[in-house]
Amino acid sequence: MKRSATCLALLSLGLVLFGGCGAPDDRLGKAAESSLDSTYASRFATMHVRGTMNGWGSTAMRLVADNEWLAEVDTGEGEQSFKFDVRGDWRENYGDDDGDQNWDRDGRNIPLEPGRALIIHLNDLNGFYWVERRTWSAEVTFALPEGIEAQALAGKQARLYADGQDYGQVLVYVDGARAYAPVCCLERGPSYALKLDTAVGAQRLTGELSWTVDGTVDPIPLQLEVALASLEDFGAVELSVLADRWEGDRMVSAPYGNVGVYLGDWHAGNLLGVTDAQGKLSAMVPAGEHLFSLMLMTSSHSIASSALTLIIQAGELARAEAHLAPVTAVVRAHYDAGMGHALYLAGASEYLGDWRTAQRMTFNAEGGFWSFQANLPVGLPFKIVRGPWSDEPHIDVSQVEWESGDNHAVPPPHGYVTSEIDLWPEF
Repeated sequence: MKRSATCLALLSLGLVLFGGCGAPDDRLGKAAESSLDSTYASRFATMHVRGTMNGWGSTAMRLVADNEWLAEVDTGEGEQSFKFDVRGDWRENYGDDDGDQNWDRDGRNIPLEPGRALIIHLNDLNGFYWVERRTWSAEVTFALPEGIEAQALAGKQARLYADGQDYGQVLVYVDGARAYAPVCCLERGPSYALKLDTAVGAQRLTGELSWTVDGTVDPIPLQLEVALASLEDFGAVELSVLADRWEGDRMVSAPYGNVGVYLGDWHAGNLLGVTDAQGKLSAMVPAGEHLFSLMLMTSSHSIASSALTLIIQAGELARAEAHLAPVTAVVRAHYDAGMGHALYLAGASEYLGDWRTAQRMTFNAEGGFWSFQANLPVGLPFKIVRGPWSDEPHIDVSQVEWESGDNHAVPPPHGYVTSEIDLWPEF
């Protein structure tokens, strides 16, 4: 999982031909002739590839699983192509007449990308083949200055470059006393660089490492020297993110880990990092007034979000708390509020106006109900109120009529992260 996150970032730049990222695979290596006593099932005793990459000679493929063959090749410049040859003598060879990645007996030559290290895959049971770029991985260990522990880099991000082009962020992991960053989907040829520029408390840490891939080692062990640097026109921020829930008559908060912290609106994607298990994250940002938005995402679903604005002073550390409610509550009130009136939601804590103000619900004309949706703490008490229509989103509760009966409470999610609440209020 650690490797795949970086891999996906590189795939978006088009590093793959026909298949996925050619990550390290114990099955790779120098191809060797397979024999009938192989532990894997196959239709053929041997399989070869022949093409421009080997002067139309014969390169044996390797049987790596039942009916699955594999060969690594290096293509030259200019037009490149190949065919499959069962015995390496042309008597039974396969190409592809229509480019559907299924082989055809005595078919046309199969084109290859020029100037690349490639992996050719074949399933001899159905004749399906695919080609991907051969890639390598690196594991970068951070050598930290005295007094800085590895845990301080947990969730931090370094930035990867290839031939000067920004390839995105790489997440830093911690294993005991070691901080490291796995980087995948590297190719031979480009000059790679990994740059770290982050804050730990009020201290700025920087470092840079450059390397190229020669293809002899996979993964490539690397070490990046980290040094203390001046904040200059930057300041540091340390956020403590807390998850809220309502218990009894009060709000209870606990550290909220794995929350993404963004500089500006989170939709812009300027991720500063993710909170650790204690719900903390420190980051370096330019001095000035900034919006920090928080978002916890799973797949395409937004679980929780919040935002706060802080003024960051150059060379100084600003500390702040941010609170999130992990549950999306959807409240539907089935009631005709009458002409010139609307339904509102009032409740405990700052989430719902602390019983002093009420938030206007949205009328659904097709369904004939009023609805309200927000991230709210589980257990939070609330009631439906009726008041005069206001163009403002909030109204003072002195102007409203309260529904009868006991308070409602936000229940735990019924599904993934959403609590759906249908009410028929009486006034």
